[in-house]
Amino acid sequence: MKKGTLVVWADDADADVRKKGGPGPFVVEWEKVVSSVVDVLVKRPEVSRDRIALVGWSFCGLSVVRAAAYERRIAALVAD
Repeated sequence: MKKGTLVVWADDADADVRKKGGPGPFVVEWEKVVSSVVDVLVKRPEVSRDRIALVGWSFCGLSVVRAAAYERRIAALVAD
């Protein structure tokens, strides 16, 4: 199977609402979320295990840096 680019998009768009007491829990430990996603990705034949990257901007830019600090399977990181 030819390998290319696979994008998995996760967005915490309501983070500001939840930080102010809105519906749902506010998750700071994004390393737990990202590790679960990476667990699934590495089982897929079309995913190159050594080429998994994270991208995040705004508050998620901070979250992906924290996640990459804990998740050793992340090969690249873009944070804005």
